[in-house]
Amino acid sequence: MIFKVVIIYAEEDFMKKVFLILAFVLILSLLTGCVSFEKIDQNFEAAGYTYSQEANDLMDAALQSLEESDVQVSVHVYTLADLLSSKIAVILEFDTSKELKEQVENNEDIQALLGKLEEKDLIRGNFLLIPIALSSTAIQDMVDTFND
Repeated sequence: MIFKVVIIYAEEDFMKKVFLILAFVLILSLLTGCVSFEKIDQNFEAAGYTYSQEANDLMDAALQSLEESDVQVSVHVYTLADLLSSKIAVILEFDTSKELKEQVENNEDIQALLGKLEEKDLIRGNFLLIPIALSSTAIQDMVDTFND
């Protein structure tokens, strides 16, 4: 009888360890699947863009309508200038992807900034890309960099 109790206890202990390991692996995979600003930052810097604090300050002022509706958003601006064109990638970081989707659907300022661009290409997690350039090729380059 004592031998049976020891085996049952050992099996329960083993199952607890297996459960903890599986839970840890699941949490780790969820965290690595999340989009982080660091990855987006690396993509743009690798493509030759420069992070622009001055442009960030300007965009913060331009997006007053978001602050008036109690939406917290961080602005990140990257610029790339070459002989043929200038590219400005404005990335809005919302607290949640749900908040981002609500603003894309309901905020007229954001809708105007997006114009006729495909929303699915401009949203990555809780980040929204607003590409500013004169050519569609330049805009597509920014979209590709954002989604790498």
